[in-house]
Amino acid sequence: MRGTDSKFDLILASDVFNYCGALDDILPAAARQLATGGLIAFCIQRQDDAGSLDFSLGEDHRFSHSPDYIARLLKQSGYRVLMQTDHVLRKDAGADVPGIIYICAYDGEPDEALHPGIFISRRDRDHA
Repeated sequence: MRGTDSKFDLILASDVFNYCGALDDILPAAARQLATGGLIAFCIQRQDDAGSLDFSLGEDHRFSHSPDYIARLLKQSGYRVLMQTDHVLRKDAGADVPGIIYICAYDGEPDEALHPGIFISRRDRDHA
């Protein structure tokens, strides 16, 4: 998404974030590319048993993410959750892999007080 001034109405990331650990840069970057009111739809492999970790790498070599971590990033990045539903993402060795499907709207105003410094305009970045 870097290198374009285009704004998108929809970003879809199905079966993507389970190959990414930290999403702290990804969700804000997507927000910067969405038109106000644009949608992002994605799924995560749900993390239920890793204590207070935001995400963890499982034996299946895929990352799972805490729902609290995702909720925090969405709020910080200026998204409004339109739909959040538990879903079985796939079967692994015959067992269900629990996940969550999200559909969120970008309302255009990230909460910089919660995440200072991450929201830098292209113009500011290019002239730094």
